[in-house]
Amino acid sequence: MKTADLHFHTKNSDGKHSTAEVLEMLKKSRAQDLGFAVLTDHDGVAGYQEFAEGVKDWWKPICASELSCTYEDPKFPKGSIELHLLMYGIDPAEKELQEKFEKFKEERRLRFFRICDRVKAAGYKIDPESIAKKHTGVLGRPHVADALVAAGAVKTRSEAFELFLGDGKPFDVKKWRFPLEDAVNYAKKFGCKTSIAHPGQYGFKEEILKRFKDMGVDAIEVYHPRHDPENFRYYSECAKRLGFKISGGSDFHTFETDRVGDEPSLGRTQYPLEEAKNFLGAMI
Repeated sequence: MKTADLHFHTKNSDGKHSTAEVLEMLKKSRAQDLGFAVLTDHDGVAGYQEFAEGVKDWWKPICASELSCTYEDPKFPKGSIELHLLMYGIDPAEKELQEKFEKFKEERRLRFFRICDRVKAAGYKIDPESIAKKHTGVLGRPHVADALVAAGAVKTRSEAFELFLGDGKPFDVKKWRFPLEDAVNYAKKFGCKTSIAHPGQYGFKEEILKRFKDMGVDAIEVYHPRHDPENFRYYSECAKRLGFKISGGSDFHTFETDRVGDEPSLGRTQYPLEEAKNFLGAMI
């Protein structure tokens, strides 16, 4: 069965590998069952041109991004929820959306330095300027997490988030996010397709997914490494009942942790290529 991978990252956001390294990994997956893949770095498309050049002889490149969004509703305990929306078919030259990406980048940069100020105030030795020079793409908490690992404060990124950087933890700083309805409207305006990323990570139930469907979201990410068999069944059934298309991907960030046996998980999702074609249509 030919498969697709519609969700993974490079150093242009919070991945640990360059675009060139990711392309090499995809080449190996392509030699097996992978038939299509789309790069989805966070809140920007800085790596798209290099990625598109690398895959153009394999399949039709699609420009995409994973947007940080918020959805407000007084029924929620905090009045809103935060979530990620995958957007496919972006025109990288479209000025209006690029202005939003620049806002994301600047807001993330400012937040990064605020987080680093908290880290340094707690006595941990990190060099924010040096980190920022190494990462010319979108800065974020994972880069601070890596600095904490390098400083010996924690052993892994995951531990850094669990102790210091996760939502509500001591070093976390709230960031600006794209209102979900605005993001979906942008997608519809410019002919893009959208998918709710890893709904199981948020614990979304059918009631909230129906609101997203009514808003115009096209798909939900059913195939995801953090979805156990119960999540997979539940979201497959929700997609069928609510009329969503089914999306999927490896959400690959780093070979250190994201692997299937001795191979990177990138491009090794069991998401069927036929489902990707059903979701993205003429884009593929």
